[in-house]
Amino acid sequence: MKKILFVLLAVLLIAASCKAPEPVIVEKPVEVVCPDKYMRIGTTCCLDLNDNKICDSDEVIPADTEAPLKPDTETSELSVTEQIYEKAKKSTEVGYSFSVADSTYFVKNNKMKLFLGDYVNLGYDYDTSRLNIFDTVYLDLSTTNTFGVCSGRYFKSTAWDKTCTPLEGIKFPLPFADYYFKTPVDWLKEYKGRDNIYFREYDKEIRGMQTDVLIFDEGATLAYMWVDHESGLPIRVQIDRKRDRWSVGYYEYADLVFYLDDEEVVYS
Repeated sequence: MKKILFVLLAVLLIAASCKAPEPVIVEKPVEVVCPDKYMRIGTTCCLDLNDNKICDSDEVIPADTEAPLKPDTETSELSVTEQIYEKAKKSTEVGYSFSVADSTYFVKNNKMKLFLGDYVNLGYDYDTSRLNIFDTVYLDLSTTNTFGVCSGRYFKSTAWDKTCTPLEGIKFPLPFADYYFKTPVDWLKEYKGRDNIYFREYDKEIRGMQTDVLIFDEGATLAYMWVDHESGLPIRVQIDRKRDRWSVGYYEYADLVFYLDDEEVVYS
């Protein structure tokens, strides 16, 4: 009996002297989701515009990649930006249209028409007993004169058709700056003749179009302009800060259409 008690006492002493192991805490890694045109590096993201799995900040554009644009003639003295501008001007001389988000712009001969993504309600006019709305905007790019009209594009039923009937022929004066959007040709005008650029033909395909890229070094920023190889019109413009490659400006132009009748743009 004494032996049994002794054994039990020894077991209890040994058990008391053993310390339970510390629990192992496994931290779940933070999931990093990078935006489009950025790639993940550990727990951070970096810009990778050409999708080559190399951070753009780690890439250096060598001098031998500054391939010159082929001139129209052997004696052409125009710079790359001037040649592209002339190509785009020729492509748009009979008018063109493009989409930005859910709005469509038509441009011809310093006139612009804008199909809004939805109608704008200016409120009820009690003096004339009518609801003032518009869905289409006309802009004169030379005088900045701007006005809206109600065409009835959003009111197809018989009941809604009556909404625009009292507004037929009425022009609502509007602020030019609120409805004007920088056109692709405007970008080419702004950068025409600039120095400190890089140029690559057939840089990437965007929405089924082969594009050339122009890269402008502006000191604190880099401006990337992808132009349609056929027409010369910019279809994407991105401006990044040099110090962190953070985008401070991004513009997309879609649904390019060339040739417009005058009545498609000018309101009589």
